[in-house]
This record gives sequence, C-alpha cells and structure tokens, in this order.
Amino acid sequence: METDTFSNASIVEFSNKTFVNIHLRTDTDKKLAEQYKVHPIPVTFLLSPGGERLSTMVGYLPPEEYKQTLETALATHKKILALEPKLKASPDDAALLTEASGLYEELGLARKAAETLLRTAPKAADPKAHGEVLVKVFALLNDAEGDEEVNAAILDIAKRMDALDSDGKLGLKDKAAYARAMVDFNLEHWDDVIKKLEEVVVKWPDGDRAPVALLTIANVYHEGKHDNAKAEKTLKTLVEKYPKSEILEQAKHLLEHIKEHAEKK
Repeated sequence: METDTFSNASIVEFSNKTFVNIHLRTDTDKKLAEQYKVHPIPVTFLLSPGGERLSTMVGYLPPEEYKQTLETALATHKKILALEPKLKASPDDAALLTEASGLYEELGLARKAAETLLRTAPKAADPKAHGEVLVKVFALLNDAEGDEEVNAAILDIAKRMDALDSDGKLGLKDKAAYARAMVDFNLEHWDDVIKKLEEVVVKWPDGDRAPVALLTIANVYHEGKHDNAKAEKTLKTLVEKYPKSEILEQAKHLLEHIKEHAEKK
C-alpha cells in the first residue's frame, strides 16, 4: 500500500481533496491504533466529522480499486444521510430499517447493519419471515469482529431462534446450534467448536448448516489445532456426503491447500 497505492499521484490528489488524512502505525501510534482497532495489516477506514466509523477496508487494494472503493463508500454514506430524516420521522418503519441495514452492510458496518435489521424482526409477516431475519442478523454478526458484545448478541440470536422454532418445523435449530459454535470459534475454544459442530452434522444432516459445519471443523483442525490429517478426513467426508453443496469448491480448495502443505514438508 505504501509503495503502490498511497504514493499514486491520482490517489494523493483525490485523498487530499476529499478527506483529512491520518496515517497510523501500530508500533509508534499505539494509543490511537488501539482506540480505532488498527491491526498490523493494511487497513483503511473512514470516519465522519463526529468520529463515527463509516467504512472499513482491510488488506491491499491497487490504486484504481482503492479509489473506486472510497467513492462507493462516500456515495453510500450520502444515501444514509438522506435516509436519516425519514427514519427519524418513522423509526419503526420496517422497509426503511431494512434499507438502512443494507447500506450499513455495504459500508462494512456489519454490527450496525445487524442491530438495525434486528429491529424489523418483530414486524415480520409470519414466523418463517421472522426466522429469515434472525438468520440474516446472525450472518451479519458473524462477519463482525468477534468481541464480547458481538458474542453476546450471537447467543441472543441463537436463543431467539430456538424460542421461535420450538417444534423444529422452521428449520432454525441447526442454525441456532451453529451460531453458538461460532461464539466458541471467536473465543478460540477449538474443542468446543468441534463438539458443537459435529452435533449439527449428526442431528441435522439434511440442514443447510451441516456442510458448512464440516468445512468449519476442517478449518479448525487446520488453522486452530494444526491437525491436517483430521482436517483432510473431514473435508473428504464433506465432499462425499454433500457433492451438490454450494461450498463444495471451497472444500476442494482447502483440501488441495492442505495436500500442498503436506508435500512441502
């Protein structure tokens, strides 16, 4: 980013014209880096004049993509500003809340998108629609940084799913169990993650969480427990049992990665 994107003349001109730019280093600006959760990887985020985080971009982006991403974030923020008066006048309007949640998601504000969308759940037309909102809220929270507040919110969503689907007819039980496992994942309690996800696979083998659970187990064995033999075995089970799964390519890619890793050793 330093030698390619940040030194690009077009980026320099655009940034200086559009923003007040601050460059932090985690080794020399520790207090500010901690305050804004800047990790030692390239990360760019936009703040409002009041200090609210508007967007986050993680990792390397080439100059044109970086500029386009910034322009898109600015355009999305303008849409939010235009929506705010409507929400102030009708704070419980489900359509407006859903629209706002989508805009927050576009900005990478997963937690705020989840909190906003959750306000629409009680207004859902029926239990199925209510459940779909809860599933989406969990997906957003699962994309957010897994801190204590996010973990508590995920557990609350899992509890709501179980309460809504008391008889299991809505197909939320496996999703609630998977959500609880993701809290353990955030806490790096690897054995608990594996145990809970194996339960998902055994109890709800036909649910849409079963193949995802197997892929997550494989990732835990590979990245968390450094047991590639069990990771490979888990991935082979996934490929054999769920040949039509949407995540099959991800499973095959991880399997190849593990094999290549083993060959290098």
